[in-house]
Amino acid sequence: MRPASAFGSSTGSSSSSSKLRDQEQHVPRTLPDVMRVFLAHPSAAVPTAAICGLCALRLQQPLTAADPLVAAAVVLLWLVQEWAAHKYLLHSDMDWLGKTIHRQHHETPYFHISLDPPGLILSVMAAAALLFGLLFQWGPLSLTATAAYYSAGLLYEWLHYVVHTHWVPPQGWLRSVRRHHMLHHCRNEDYWLSFTAPAVDAWFGTLPSSASSVPLTAMARKGHSATASGSSSSSSSSRAGLASVAAAGDARDVREEAVAVTAGAAAAPR
Repeated sequence: MRPASAFGSSTGSSSSSSKLRDQEQHVPRTLPDVMRVFLAHPSAAVPTAAICGLCALRLQQPLTAADPLVAAAVVLLWLVQEWAAHKYLLHSDMDWLGKTIHRQHHETPYFHISLDPPGLILSVMAAAALLFGLLFQWGPLSLTATAAYYSAGLLYEWLHYVVHTHWVPPQGWLRSVRRHHMLHHCRNEDYWLSFTAPAVDAWFGTLPSSASSVPLTAMARKGHSATASGSSSSSSSSRAGLASVAAAGDARDVREEAVAVTAGAAAAPR
């Protein structure tokens, strides 16, 4: 959830605005560029290599009926953990480093290269490997569980990176993930907290009936302001880019996206 590029200020000098425009120009706009940038980053390459290694080790022994059950349980654990960490750590009432970094992520122009640093990725991977190793006594199922956890984490890392690029998925689940996360950034950061599976918000009461039913927050306004400052075509370009995600949605999707985007852009300082 932390952008790899430098954080920008929405109220900085002309040199800051120029820096933001330069950063935005390097954000991928096509799927091939999206994949090229992602796969070249250590935060993608390291988990991918680890998953391949774990699968190779696990397949040296016969799979059992417990393997898919363990994998499914770990994925479910990831989905709950993803929501809980977002709500209770990154948007907590406590002032700590993780919250500060995440707040900067929200106040950075929406379109940016957002990949977690390799050090954080390696720390989480090591903790997961230790946890599942102890839980399954370093047996074959520990490999299955760890590979499933790494896979869920890699999917999350890719999704969060993709939805902050200029590339707009044509339709389907990936487009709904993008729309869901945009509402989290553009309307109210207390809602739309899940990521890999947007429906998880419905489980925990953080999926509003509509975008207009929750207030536009100060953090959302700052994000709109930073996006407008970083856009070479001012707020009209950023508004069009954000609104484009709703083009293939149904009428309700379009209305909700319009509430999130146009209200935030209008509220952003000029």
